[in-house]
Amino acid sequence: MKQRILYLMHLPWGWVKQRPHFLAEHLVPYFDIDLFYRFYYVPFEGRLVRNAVQGGLRVIPFPVLPFNRFGWVADINALLIRTFLRRRISSYDIVWVTNPDMYEIVRPIISDNVRVVYDCMDNHLEFSLIKNNRQLYRRMQGAEWQLMREAQTVIASSGTLAQALVERYGLNRRIDIVNNAIFLSDSMQTQLERSVEDRIAAAQFKLVYIGTVASWMDMELLEAAVTKHNSVTIFLFGPSEASIPSHERIVHLGPIQHSQIYRVLDLADALFMPFKLDELIRGVNPVKLYEYIYSGKPTISVRYYESEKFSDYVHLYTGRDEFLMLLDELISGTLKAKKALDQCRDFAIANTWEVRAEQVSQLLDATSDP
Repeated sequence: MKQRILYLMHLPWGWVKQRPHFLAEHLVPYFDIDLFYRFYYVPFEGRLVRNAVQGGLRVIPFPVLPFNRFGWVADINALLIRTFLRRRISSYDIVWVTNPDMYEIVRPIISDNVRVVYDCMDNHLEFSLIKNNRQLYRRMQGAEWQLMREAQTVIASSGTLAQALVERYGLNRRIDIVNNAIFLSDSMQTQLERSVEDRIAAAQFKLVYIGTVASWMDMELLEAAVTKHNSVTIFLFGPSEASIPSHERIVHLGPIQHSQIYRVLDLADALFMPFKLDELIRGVNPVKLYEYIYSGKPTISVRYYESEKFSDYVHLYTGRDEFLMLLDELISGTLKAKKALDQCRDFAIANTWEVRAEQVSQLLDATSDP
């Protein structure tokens, strides 16, 4: 009989699909999973998509008041969630936590015989919303400290992130590394809306980014690229949490279904990951680089420890001048993809979410109590 997991996800199901979405779906062959997430309208209005639910996963949206992380509203939402879960939580073998604030909510109702797993996908305290709010920072730090001490299993998406957790809390405990991955399926290549296809087709040189547009984007780099090269149009796909430069050749086309990503990659001339380096980004094992590599298209990314692991497939840059030099070579045609398409596909097949889910299953089996 499969063990039952209550999978507490801090993102809406309709957010651009990330690690928690994919892992939950691909753990279904090994576990009986109920995915629970908070659902509130105002903060995410216009930024959600209709993500299909794969693999028999049960998804439970729980409506709460908006502005969930602040003051008395957060307290009311926590009370509502605890009331809903109190009688249910003891029926699970594992409580899977993707963010410390979810653990803070359910910690009082978790019994001793339930195993807690913390899957840390980001350096949560380094997000600007948290870092710049002293009260929220302290609350999140306290919740993560408890989670790091009390979880029977801690997983991190990168070695850099694991090291950051060790240094922050000074705990001598095991942290297992399970990197991010790529989702491959027969249902990929869903067509885009005709207006989007036409907009991309009309551009001369198409430089594409897929992912959340937020404070970690190097907007000055985007402006430098379109200023230097009249042939370049930058297309940004994903929800936006930051101000995007106003320029006719910096085009934000919003979030898309995950099944449409590979159609966008097919239409691109080159792909890029133009991040500003800070402690948040240094801990990221980027999902998008797995997807970019699968496409076989030339790809350029900011250089840091985690991106260097992709250096056999991706062109890396340090600073604006090197980025613009690589872009010059892309446009002239002298810079190509680093590997042949079949080699890129082999890399992707070796790094799917199915592979990661099997790794997690084996990890939980190996570290379970006798």
